[in-house]
Amino acid sequence: MMSEYWGELPAPKQAVTLSYEDDIRAEVERIIVAIHAGRMSKNQVPEKLVDLVYSELDKAVLSGYGSLKRSSDKQMITALKDNVFSFSTAKEFQFIQEAFANLTLPDGTVKPFAQFREDVLKVHTNYNVNWLQSEHQAATSNAQIASRWQDIQANKSASPLLKFRAVMDARSRHKKYNGIVRPVDDPIWNWLIPILDWGCRCTVNSTSVGELTPVDKLPNDKDIRPAFRFNPGKEKMVFSESHPYFRVEGNAVQDMRKNWGLKRPE
Repeated sequence: MMSEYWGELPAPKQAVTLSYEDDIRAEVERIIVAIHAGRMSKNQVPEKLVDLVYSELDKAVLSGYGSLKRSSDKQMITALKDNVFSFSTAKEFQFIQEAFANLTLPDGTVKPFAQFREDVLKVHTNYNVNWLQSEHQAATSNAQIASRWQDIQANKSASPLLKFRAVMDARSRHKKYNGIVRPVDDPIWNWLIPILDWGCRCTVNSTSVGELTPVDKLPNDKDIRPAFRFNPGKEKMVFSESHPYFRVEGNAVQDMRKNWGLKRPE
């Protein structure tokens, strides 16, 4: 279950208002009725729900990325949108799996509708409210670093170093990385790039001066969950394919839309 992956979410950096929350809830209510009545299969992707969730995350990407002023921006933003759409597809596919897991009682009989609805709405609150708010924040932050990474690369002759900055307060989970300085093209920046977890407040700054952190003093990535061990600007993605949403039996990530016949809204 995805709840095991999420665990206890950190306090949000700021409140997130979901623009399509009411529309998402209405679509979930329709899906609940369809599943209970036997009109929806377990492997059916809820296209309208996917589109609504994608629209929510797409707004976050555009907000975080900022204005399209570079020649490379169109290619980058297209890649980020494609990634977010695949993520939204996988997310709602997993939601449907958990909805179906709540359909029957221990003896195998179908639950009364009221009980089934109540149980699925709890799942919905996780997937499409609480977790979606955290994903919205992550999409904003990762789109921002994807945009900034292009400037970091463009300016590396003048500012050839990057310095990692953690917020040094009681909430910080990444203090041990604070102050690490390495060249822009050092492989450590393949993974030591915010965000490093949900609600991460760390940053990296370009600089032309600073004492390099010795190679033998550099950390490894073992304390960072696989879904956060990537550089959004280098890999042109908002959400890593290591995220458990993407564990879809019989469908490789790159074939999701082809196999399920979905098209990203423009």
